[in-house]
Amino acid sequence: EPTDPSGDCEAEHTVTGQWGTGFQAEITVTAGTDLSGWTVTWPYTGGETVDQAWNATVTQDGEQVTATDVGYNGTLSSGDSTTFGLIGSGAPTGTPELACTA
Repeated sequence: EPTDPSGDCEAEHTVTGQWGTGFQAEITVTAGTDLSGWTVTWPYTGGETVDQAWNATVTQDGEQVTATDVGYNGTLSSGDSTTFGLIGSGAPTGTPELACTA
């Protein structure tokens, strides 16, 4: 379920693969207005941890995950999208609520 598109941007989290001890996810960021940088935050409430990521700088503090653009994918025109991915440990429980700010 995408976040509210009336803001600066929206983000959608999709689990693209899952195995016994981990998962792969893809997050799509869509600009609601012209952006010159974005940050996406969400909680992983089932004990999941992010092990590696690409096309974004991803950090985790407890349950809270924060992803920021890596420069080349931070500038988006209204309606344009970019995608980043991650590999994590654990099993995702449902789809997390993402917040996207620019």
